[in-house]
Parts: sequence; structure tokens; C-alpha cells
Amino acid sequence: MGWHIVLVFSVLFLTLVQNTHSQDNVDADIARICRAAQSDCMECILAHPECTWCADRIGNAERGFRRIRCKTERENNATCNREQIQNPRNDITFPKDMNFTKREDVDLTDSSQQVIQLRPQESSLKLRKGQPQKVNVTFQRVFDYPLDLYFVMDLSNSMGDDLQRLKDFGDALVEDIVSITGNVRLGFGTFVDKVVMPFASTVPAQLKNPCINTATANTTSGTCAPVFGFRHQLPITSDGSLFRQAVADTEISGNIDSPEGGLDALMQIAVCQDKIKWRSDSLRVILYTSDATPHLAMDGKLAAILEKNDMHCHLAEGINPNLPDAVVYSKSKVMDYPSLGQLNYVFNKNKIQTIFAVTDDVYPLYENLRSVIDNANVQILARDSGNIISVIRGSYSTLSSRIQLNSQIETPDNIELKYRVSCNGAAWKENSLDCGDIGIGQEVTFQFEFVATSCPSQSGRSDEVEISSNSITDRVIFNIEYICNCDCASNLTLNTTLCSYQGNLECGICRCENGYQGSHCQCSPSAEAVVSDSNCRASESDEEICSGNGICECGVCECKENYNGDLCQCTDQFCRSDSNGICGGPNRGTCQNCNGDQKCICEDGWSIHPNTGTCSCNDNNCRSNATDTEAPLCNGNGKCECSTCACKDIFSGNLCEICEHPRCRGLDGKCGEEAIRECATCQYDNQRQTELKTDPCAKVCKNRSLETELRVALPDCSLCNGSANTDDCRLCASFNTRIHTPVTCQSSLTTSGCLATYMIVWLDAINNFKIFIRNYDETTDKCPGPTDPLLIVLPVIGGILLLGIIALILWKIIQTLRDKNEYENFLEDTKNSQWSKGENPLFSKAAVRIENPAFVGN
Repeated sequence: MGWHIVLVFSVLFLTLVQNTHSQDNVDADIARICRAAQSDCMECILAHPECTWCADRIGNAERGFRRIRCKTERENNATCNREQIQNPRNDITFPKDMNFTKREDVDLTDSSQQVIQLRPQESSLKLRKGQPQKVNVTFQRVFDYPLDLYFVMDLSNSMGDDLQRLKDFGDALVEDIVSITGNVRLGFGTFVDKVVMPFASTVPAQLKNPCINTATANTTSGTCAPVFGFRHQLPITSDGSLFRQAVADTEISGNIDSPEGGLDALMQIAVCQDKIKWRSDSLRVILYTSDATPHLAMDGKLAAILEKNDMHCHLAEGINPNLPDAVVYSKSKVMDYPSLGQLNYVFNKNKIQTIFAVTDDVYPLYENLRSVIDNANVQILARDSGNIISVIRGSYSTLSSRIQLNSQIETPDNIELKYRVSCNGAAWKENSLDCGDIGIGQEVTFQFEFVATSCPSQSGRSDEVEISSNSITDRVIFNIEYICNCDCASNLTLNTTLCSYQGNLECGICRCENGYQGSHCQCSPSAEAVVSDSNCRASESDEEICSGNGICECGVCECKENYNGDLCQCTDQFCRSDSNGICGGPNRGTCQNCNGDQKCICEDGWSIHPNTGTCSCNDNNCRSNATDTEAPLCNGNGKCECSTCACKDIFSGNLCEICEHPRCRGLDGKCGEEAIRECATCQYDNQRQTELKTDPCAKVCKNRSLETELRVALPDCSLCNGSANTDDCRLCASFNTRIHTPVTCQSSLTTSGCLATYMIVWLDAINNFKIFIRNYDETTDKCPGPTDPLLIVLPVIGGILLLGIIALILWKIIQTLRDKNEYENFLEDTKNSQWSKGENPLFSKAAVRIENPAFVGN
């Protein structure tokens, strides 16, 4: 037993601690909101409903910083004169709160008496932004309501037996209805359908008697009343004999289609208040009886009736030529049927409730109307209407014991409204204004919660919210005013010395004039340093001055303690911390929390831990030499993530020093790769020549660190499946097919002509390629030996000689043809030449001339 008690107390203690911690977080959030609203008292009280303003005069300072005036009430109580704390709260008064009418004081014969069933009737609210205000409205059922019952009946031919049954009831029907409650008045009307095709026959003879060609059991004479839309036969009256006579004078009628025009009738009964004679303080009920579905809005298009219902009264006399004295719906052929939404609107507006008494075959359709029409009551009517009295009695009991306020409440845009109801002391029903089974003298409590989300743009604006019911005449009015400023705003100290004679003291702060600025209006508009507060804002659209962590004095931010930066946007507090301290502790990082980013600035060699956000990761742990700060992190093959290397895909090892991919070997593992081919063919040829005592392939294979293995047969991995456990399959399982797909190659040896077969695979165990080479088998492997060089050289030489001879022959043929052509041209020129036999024109005879060089004279 003792451990149960300990367990209970432990759970209670943990719950208390958790709630306290949660409340502390909420209080801290509110305090931050308040401290950001330091411009004036109005900004403060609108920032949060828990913010208060200290209106003490200027002069007191906090930690070298101008007083923070907007705080929570608890904070201001500790630092401010309580008489100077501005904390306006919601206020509510009840200008009109009359007591409920006593049951014995109700005079049902006095139509002017005001019966009070809702209180208070009028409430005046003064709301501060964000502060909820609850108001309770109580309903008390005082008495059985006076009943105004309008009986509207479907007169289509199928309702003939129902009409006859009502006639047979005679005085008993009226007496039974009157017995339901002490104050009953009755009205009567009937409906058929619009007198247009295709709803009713327009043949003249059938307009007068729609049963003329109908053999029916519902009429004894075969004569029916002329067809009509809606006929208002008796206004609401207390004279039961008039109701009995109206029923007795009614004759059945008829139409063509199955649906009837009952919605036209309901609309006219609801909107024609004067003609129907509804009383103002009664329970207004329409009893609608039918055995067919109604025509709905837009069905009028079938008869080319396109004008929508205007929801106005159109009852007139002398409209139907076949019923000249009847009061009928005059717009039946002009306007469409009303919609269900229109009916619901006029029923709520005129506080009318409906009872649909219908036969069981159409009951499901009318039952669906309850989701559209408020306070609709649907009952099953016997085929001959024999249960009409019990239907009226049951429906009246349900309607009279029910209270429902309209939930479609019109409120201003800046008002949020919630509501709930407690029925006769029961638990609250959220988002409901409906209670049933309320007895006389019992009470229902409606609770409304108003919240002003903002102040109206028009100063001094007030609003009105009305709550009413669609079943009683009482209504409740809420007059709403708004608290948008502090009381101290109206108590100005003009041109005070505290404001350097350049401003007025309002709510403890200076309102500077003539361009002066500063907390004491000490900054002259002529000083170069004086600029607008825009220098103290992050942007023109930013409403916060100095990030909410300081004040703007003459265009420069004065920051609070622990804050810094041009706009006081940074602080050395509130960064993340671990077991070593803020930002990982000293010599690791420093806190630079700017604009709430909680950023830690790490020292060289340290970086941010992804989980703690502190400088607890050391980059030097990712270097091969921790003392060499110039060495690449993770050998350049990865990224250092909090003292641990995250290697790229093909690298591994603590410092990414191991490569696990063929690319690191400079090989691609294909058959045509020279290094692999040379190694494989060398090993094959070496094994073939068993007389060799040395390993000539060591240098060829070791240069690439290639491992080889000679096997009688290469492993066939295609035969392996999940259950195979052979040596070959175990070997195949060690192949890394993700990095390299095993490939089988063949290569011919140039020295022997043998064909070497080998397989290239990648093994993770050696992190390299391995070559499996099939052994030489002299029974199956045929080596044709080396090719005779003469077989290659002689054909080559012969080919060259042949080409030379052919070239000489071609040259000789061309030269001969050319010489022949030249000779023929010579002979042709010779024949055409004419030779002269005279002297050669170039010939000159010889002559001798002798001169004496010594001769001088003429």
C-alpha cells in the first residue's frame, strides 16, 4: 500500500515540476514581447495583454541604461511605483438586465406584455487587445408559449383521403389542437403547383376541373377544385369554427407531375406577416402536410420561368379567373421556386419553425431538410392523416422545450467570438447554442467569449453585436468599445524641464517638438548627428528600434548591457552550451548571438558540433600530422566532420588514406588493358614452358601489384545460387561485383601462338585486381608456333616489285603516246610551210674601210 502512495506523490510532483517549467517558458516569452515595446504606453499595452507600462517620471536608470518601462506586471511591481503602473483591463457593465418574468405574471391575453426569458438584455464591454472577456447569458423557460399554427396542406389528387379525414374530424380536430396549450390560434392554406406546363395542364376545361378525365377514388363526384399555386384560405385566428369551416369548404385539386409546389407556399406564409396575422410573442409554427416531394429552386426552368424568388409577399385576390374570390400567390407563373437557403433565411428572420408531416415513402427526403432548415421537425403522417393530432402534439412539445440561439452571428472583423452552452447545469457543449428538453422554470447558460484582435482604425469607434433566436422574440445586445491607450496619455505636463523645454511629458517619457530628439529632447535638429530613427532600424520597414535591445539617441543606438553592434543586434549570451561551457568553453569559441541566430564563432582548429552547436570539434584530428596545420584534412580525400573523416566513396581509413577503387590503381580491369594482358600471358607461357627455372613474369606483374593464380579451370559463377556451397561459389562470393564486374579474356601469345584464357576480378581482401589464369593443357591447347618470317617478307618484296613493274609499263605507254603525238604535229607543220628561194634577208655583204690615224686635215 505504501509504494502506491509514493508512486502517486511522485507523479504529482513530476507534473507540478513540468507545469512550472512550462509556465516559466511562457512568462519568459511574454517578458520578451513586452521589452520589445518601449516606444510609448499605447504600444506597450497593445503588444500583449500581460504587458504593463511604468509611467514614473524620467530620472531613474537601470544599470546605466534608460529605464525599460514596458514589462510584465510582476517585473514592474519590483521596480516601479505601483500607482504609476498602467495596466488597463477589460471592463463589463450591464445597462439592461431585467429579471425573468414570473410565470404567474404572464398574461396571455395581453399582446403588449413583454415576457423576459433572456438576461442580461444588454451588455457594455470595454476590450483590451488580446484579453479574453467572457459573458454569460441565461435563458429561463417561463411558460408554455402561445402557439400560432398555420396548417398548409397539399391538395393534389392523391391527398383526397387525407382531406376527407380532416373534414370528418370536425370540431374534434380544433378541440384537440386547443388542448395542447392554453393559447392557440389557427390558420389554414392549401397548395397544388404552378399553373403552367409541364406542372399542371393548361387545357381550359382541365384548368376548371383537373379531374375531368380522371377516374379517381378520392372524389365521389369526379369534380375537383380549379388548380392553383398557393391559396391562403384563413388568417391565424382564435375562432376554431372558422378553421373548421375553412377545412370543410376545401375541395381536392390536381396536377400533372409528382412533385408539388409546397416551397412557394412556405415562402408566402413566412413573408406575408400582415396577411397571415402572426402574433409577435407566439411560437410560430407551420404544419406542412404532403405525400410527395417538393419542387426545388431552378425547377422553374422547365416552364421557362427564369426569375429567381425575391422573398417578398405576393398574395392577392382576383388573380385566378377560376377562383375569383380566392387569395392566391400572384407571382406563381413569374418567379421560380425558392431555394432551401432562402426559406431558412426567412424562417430565422421571422422566427418561424416548421413541422413536415409527410408519408413514410418521402420521409427520408424531408429528413435531409433538417440539415439545411434550422429547427425543422419531420414526422411521419399516416396515409389518411389519422395521426395528425399526435404529430402536432409531439412536435409542439419538442419545439416549445427547445431553445436555440442563432449561431450565424455577425461580428466586426477585429473581434473573435467563441461560445458554448450548459443545458440545465450539465457539462459545457463547445461551439453550440442549442438545448432541448427544457422544462418550465429550468435555466440554460450560454457563455460568449470576446477577444479584440486589434484596435479599430477609426479612433473612438464602437461596435454592436446582436444575439437572437429563431424561436423567441428576446434578443441580447453587446456594445463593444476598445481600450487602445493608457489613462496617463490624457495627463500631459507641457514644456517641462525634464524634456529640455522642447517637449511634453506623457506617461513618463518625453514627446519632443520642433524637430528635437532624444530621451530628454536634448538633441538639437541643427546638430549634424541628429537624424531620424531610420539610422537605428535595420530597414525602413522594420518597426523595431535598435533591435529592441537599446534606444536611439540622436541617431545612434545605445545598447543595453550584454548587447553590442551598430543596431544592438548582437549579444554574448543565449548561445548554445555543453559541459565545457558556452560555445564549448574558453579557447574554443565565443558567443556572437546576432538577431537571435545563437551563432558560435570557433577558434582556429575548432568547428561546430552538429548536435550541440558548440565549438567541440577539432579539425586537427583529421590531419595525418596533428601539429601541421597546413596538412590537408583527411588527406584531401574526404571532409572533416567533427573530428572524424567522412571519406569520399572510393576512400577509407581513419584519415581516408586507403583507396578502394580501380581508379586508384590506374587500371580499369578490361581485357584490352596492356599491363593485365602482359602479366596474364606471361604467367600462362611460363607455366607452359615448365623447363624455365626463373620467374620472368615477376617484374611484369609486380610493377602493378597484380596478384595471379593459375587454375586448372576458371571459376564459373553462373552456376552459383543462394544454396550452392562449392569451392568455386565460395570464391565467387568474395568477388566485389559492385566495383568491378568479373570479365573473362583471351589473348594470343606472339612467341608461341598459344591462346591464353584468364579472368579479371576485384577482391576487397587485397583491395586490388586478381587474375585467375587457366593452365596450359597440351591435349586441348594447340600452339601453331611462330610464323616464318619469309612468309611475310617475300610476299611483301614481290608485291613491291610488281607495283614497280606496273608503274614502269604505265610510264612507257604514256611516254610513247606523247612522242607519237609530237611527231604527228611536226609532220603537219612541215606540209603547211612555204619556202622562199631568194636571198636570205639576214645576209649582209662584207665591206673594208681603212682610215689613217695620223692624217689631219680636210
